[in-house]
Amino acid sequence: MNSSHTPAHPIQQLRHLSAAALLLLLFLLLGASATQAQSIRGSVTRSADQAPIRGAVVLLLNEQLEVQARTLTTGQGQFFLRAPSPGVYRLQTLRIGFRPYTSDLFQLRADTAIALPLNQLPVNLPSVTAQETANCRENPERSLATAILWEEAKTAILAADITIRELDYRFDVMLHSRKYDTRTPPELMESLFLREQHQGTQPWSSFPADTLELRGYVTPTDSGLRYVAPDLHVLLSAYFVRVHCFRMRPAAQTPAGQIALEFWPVGTVRRPEIRGVLHFDRASRALRSVSFSYVNLPATVRDTVAGGEIEFAQLPNGAWILPRWLIRAPIPAKGQLADTVVRAGTAVNVWTYLPTDIPQTSRLRVTGGDLLNVFAGDAPRGSAPLWARPVSALEVTLFTRDSVGEQTVPGATVAFAGSETQEVSDMDGRARFPGLVEGEYVLEASTPLYAALRVRPERLKVRFPATVTTVRQRVRLKTLPELVQQACGLDTKRAALLGSVIKDGEAVMRSPVLIEAVSDTTLGTAETVTGADGRYAVCNMPVGVEFAVTVTAADGMKVRRTVRIEEGEPVTFLDVIFPGRDDARR
Repeated sequence: MNSSHTPAHPIQQLRHLSAAALLLLLFLLLGASATQAQSIRGSVTRSADQAPIRGAVVLLLNEQLEVQARTLTTGQGQFFLRAPSPGVYRLQTLRIGFRPYTSDLFQLRADTAIALPLNQLPVNLPSVTAQETANCRENPERSLATAILWEEAKTAILAADITIRELDYRFDVMLHSRKYDTRTPPELMESLFLREQHQGTQPWSSFPADTLELRGYVTPTDSGLRYVAPDLHVLLSAYFVRVHCFRMRPAAQTPAGQIALEFWPVGTVRRPEIRGVLHFDRASRALRSVSFSYVNLPATVRDTVAGGEIEFAQLPNGAWILPRWLIRAPIPAKGQLADTVVRAGTAVNVWTYLPTDIPQTSRLRVTGGDLLNVFAGDAPRGSAPLWARPVSALEVTLFTRDSVGEQTVPGATVAFAGSETQEVSDMDGRARFPGLVEGEYVLEASTPLYAALRVRPERLKVRFPATVTTVRQRVRLKTLPELVQQACGLDTKRAALLGSVIKDGEAVMRSPVLIEAVSDTTLGTAETVTGADGRYAVCNMPVGVEFAVTVTAADGMKVRRTVRIEEGEPVTFLDVIFPGRDDARR
């Protein structure tokens, strides 16, 4: 028998729901409606021909002109914004090479679609008068050419901030820190590197703009001076424009193909501040870099190399990135630099110093980062990046040389000076370092015998240009007799004793080692401890004498071995191995 079923009317279905279920359903329906009412989809086009504009900044402003949401247009000129709630808003659009556009106020009650046209600016900037270049213009808008350039700079900085913080990208970064001795000739002392990924965070931090306006960019600390670099929010702040003068640099003082906009603090500012230059591409007026240095430092501070640089670049889809940034700051020198007072409830450092307190230092720390790859946030692992920096490689061949000739050294270590990151040479004596970027590097090469005898590793300095290359270097390591001679300064009647201490299959660190003559007590004793690799070394051992070597473990267990160094043997090895638990019981 056939039967049919007629669906119940939606109202009849609701009658069968509980009160709690009804409330939940109404909440979901209303919530979805409210969410949809807060979204704005649109496009930004060129008014002359309606071509889509990629990489335009789109801001949602409330009636007080406060930013409520922000984004960048896609490669097709599309954008999507979500308002915090229904209300009255404006849309503002910024793009390098176009006049800024701000819409009239509109009521946002439901899903909204809108097209925003932009008018291109003239390719050539207006001429700058002699008066404008000679005088300090505390507000860049007072000169039309300066105003245009500053707006272009702010647009690029804002777009980079939106890209980093609010769009879905992954950034593969090489962070680095180099220490220099700036005395003549300057010397690179160490180079540390760390590769990491970040998403939605700016790669360095600064103080807020109001704090910088109160305290300045250089403040005293217990250990010396702290140098702070401006972040993107500081460069976009009203404070930055209010306290700095701006002017275009003459073309004769600017590299070919660029435009330069200088900035420096107004004359009434006495706290430590920054001055610098913004460089633009002449053809497109796109911001390329911001460089700065510190001014208004105390009279006793003569640091002239402190400062920094921030590079800008645009991806093919219109988003903006920071390919490289550097901050140069002297390593703090101790001194009586300041007292702390309280102003309006906030602790503020105030300069006080004596003529003899000169916080100078010959050490300079350069920290920063190089962007290696940019990926779309939803791109699967292993996919091609949206942007990639070309990288170079280093290949180091390690060898020794004696009366027989040259021999390569497998198992040697090569490391960036001051870093734990290292590579071990292969059977051909080669250690390889891929993925290196432009800059100067210092590396150290050694073998375990270097560490055992406390001999400084061989140092290698390499500088990579901006062009991609593979640098090949050869490093000569010392032979064992050369190491012993350098460490001990032996004569023909003395020798060195080297060895390792092993317990339960592992090297024993900081284990006391006592060495005493077995039959001739007039020779005295020698004491040492094992190093981090479990090795020990004793110089100036008499030859032709039998010695007892006693090693004590952390649990008090002792092992005694004897050794005799024969004449004509500059080095003798004795490894001490603690017996296993079963052997100790037997």
